[in-house]
Amino acid sequence: MPTMTEKLSKLYELQLLDNEIIENLRRVRILQKEESPIQKKHKMLTARLEKHNKEQEPIKKDIEMLDAENVKHLEDRKDCEEKLFSPESSSDPKMLQALQVKREQIGKLMKKHEDEKIMKQIELDNIETKKRDIIAQLEEIQEEFENITREREEEKKTLTTRIDELKKERMKFKNFEDKKLLALYQRLQKENDGVAIASVDDYVCDGCFVEVSAATIERLKYNDEIVKCQRCGRILYLPGNDEKG
Repeated sequence: MPTMTEKLSKLYELQLLDNEIIENLRRVRILQKEESPIQKKHKMLTARLEKHNKEQEPIKKDIEMLDAENVKHLEDRKDCEEKLFSPESSSDPKMLQALQVKREQIGKLMKKHEDEKIMKQIELDNIETKKRDIIAQLEEIQEEFENITREREEEKKTLTTRIDELKKERMKFKNFEDKKLLALYQRLQKENDGVAIASVDDYVCDGCFVEVSAATIERLKYNDEIVKCQRCGRILYLPGNDEKG
């Protein structure tokens, strides 16, 4: 039957695997959720560019509508002028006056639409100027953005591969026989930031960095039992202990 030291040696190995898995998962989450300053800037500029594109859409439609209306007004004015200079209207003063008034009204409408179109075009050009500035900024950081994005994706891939390897390695502990000790390890691991078992190095607990007593070292060396740190409550483990019970 394995001694307590041998059991703790295995659990200490399991703890190293668990903590590496946890740290790698934490790093993957950071890479997924947190962006670098360049990525944030690229995202912000891209969002602003998209916002300006959307702002331009209704303005372009308004300009198209004004152009379409003026094409119709142009046809109406042409028709009016044809009637104005026809023999029929020239012999009818009232008709002639009505056609002249209509032609003037059409001209005013066309002028109004042209003025509106000019204002719309100025608005459109102002947005276009803002877009050109944003595009210039995007082009300036594009190479750095692509490099950082590629590096982070490669790091995520490397970490994910390592996590898969560690999980496979962890499977060898699934048949750990001392279920009571395993349950204690898992509980202490949750309570102590992933460190349930603390090694003792030169009389110091690596979990809380407090010196342990000589009596505690003697218990670790010669008693086949669980020994906890009196300061942090972690299970103490003495690497290299050849005690056989």
